[in-house]
Amino acid sequence: MWPSSREFASLSAEVTHNHPEGIKGAMATADAIFLCRFYFRGYCREYEQPIKDNPWECKRRIKDYIEKAYGYNLSQTLDEIRPNYRFNETC
Repeated sequence: MWPSSREFASLSAEVTHNHPEGIKGAMATADAIFLCRFYFRGYCREYEQPIKDNPWECKRRIKDYIEKAYGYNLSQTLDEIRPNYRFNETC
C-alpha cells in the first residue's frame, strides 16, 4: 500500500523489537497513521463530500483495514482486554 512508510516502520522495529510481531505492529501503526492523515484531510473517492466531515466513517475504515490487513481484533474495549492481559515484549 505505502511501501516507504512501511519500510521505515519495519526498519525501526527491527532494531527495538527484533520479532515478526513487533515489525507487524509497527507497520500496522504506520498504516493507521497514514490512513488517518489521508481521510481527515478529506480524501476519499467513494464519498461525495469530504470524508473528514464524518469522523466515525474515517475511524471505521481505518479499523476495517487494520483488522483485514494485519489480522488484529480491534473490537475489544480496554476493560475487556485488561482481565486476561499478560505483557508480551514482541509487540
